[in-house]
Amino acid sequence: MNFKKMMVVVLIVISIFAIGCSSSEPTNEEKDVNTESNDIVVPEGSVARIDKTFITEEEYNKNIALVKYVYEKNYGADVWEQDYNGRKIGSIAEEQTLDKLVRVQLIKNYVNENSDYVIDNEETTKALESFKEEISNDEERKTYYSDNGINDEFVVKQIEDAMVLQEFQDILKNEIEKDTAFLEERYKNYVVKVDASHILVDDEAQLKVVQEKLKAGEDFAEVAKEYSKDPGSATNGGELGYFDRNKMVPEFEEAAFNLEIGEMSEPVQTQFGYHIIKLNDKKTVADLINDKESEESIKNYKDQIVMSAIQNKYTEKIETLIANAEIEKYKEFNEATETENN
Repeated sequence: MNFKKMMVVVLIVISIFAIGCSSSEPTNEEKDVNTESNDIVVPEGSVARIDKTFITEEEYNKNIALVKYVYEKNYGADVWEQDYNGRKIGSIAEEQTLDKLVRVQLIKNYVNENSDYVIDNEETTKALESFKEEISNDEERKTYYSDNGINDEFVVKQIEDAMVLQEFQDILKNEIEKDTAFLEERYKNYVVKVDASHILVDDEAQLKVVQEKLKAGEDFAEVAKEYSKDPGSATNGGELGYFDRNKMVPEFEEAAFNLEIGEMSEPVQTQFGYHIIKLNDKKTVADLINDKESEESIKNYKDQIVMSAIQNKYTEKIETLIANAEIEKYKEFNEATETENN
């Protein structure tokens, strides 16, 4: 495994997502599981069970501490008690953290059963040293970690989980790269970039005026020049040029990439206002090859297709693993605040 690549995964896991899990090796308490009669004895202090493995409350609480630290650093000390869609943000984060712990354990089980991957202790040591160096001058963070039991042993478990998660992604990547028929179909039909124009207005009244003019057959570019509020494209008749996926806000991208050439969208509302989008052209990898675009550019788009396929396969695989596993959760979370219930 590439060390720098692995370290990126490790630091993300430790600092942001906090999705480490208890060891998959059975403890003495876990051996109380009666595999012959299928009677499960739940060890005291467990928050969840995935088949024969239990997630302990101690590990869960440490993960919650990490998540809370990141939330408070980014959104303020009171974020945990703020409401979101009728629930406390802290309650949502706690539930999501337990879900992540379950998913990580499912992934660890899958890798153990489908790969000969072995944790590299030398890489683990290097990752731990790198992490400790990264926080060495952050006294606040070190104190917080110490107060919440986030010690070297816990960090090593996080590192090992990150390494297994990377192996899981590598397994999925290898499966996709071997499916040449799937990739060829994607290269032929998956749109990697589009050329679009748009008209942006502030409110529904202006939107109605623009729609009526377009419906009457007025030229899109001329209407854009007169009415569009986008300073970057209005003078060019709304022309945005070619852009890749993940370059625009999600609502805009979804609409643009699903249009046919020459087609105009229904109104699309984003944080910027209301858009009418017109698709001028679209390109697949096959189109770029025919256009004799550079090999480096084509490789980049092929890599994007593989990454997109990995993300889709990841979701599908997790859903399958969840469906085929015995999962029990022993914690309850508030579904709504008192205000919402009233």
